[in-house]
Amino acid sequence: MWAKGKADYKPSGPGTANIGTLKNPVFIEREEIPGYFTPWFWQALEIWQAFNLGLGLPFSGAWPDGPAYLAVIIRICESEHRAIMGEQ
Repeated sequence: MWAKGKADYKPSGPGTANIGTLKNPVFIEREEIPGYFTPWFWQALEIWQAFNLGLGLPFSGAWPDGPAYLAVIIRICESEHRAIMGEQ
């Protein structure tokens, strides 16, 4: 569902959605969309939002003290945010 570059949404027929780049569209059924918003997704978004607001990381210590997946979460969310806002 996450695509590199600017994501476009175009209805592609009854009951489907086209999410992705023009060169690499990702087709999913509308009823599948809620399945992408898992508890993990919301936790990842919360981590990025807190970091983006300047509240820091969700643990005490420096970057090397935390799990590597936090850096991945922040990098993916930031990339998608910039793509949505038209900065990439």
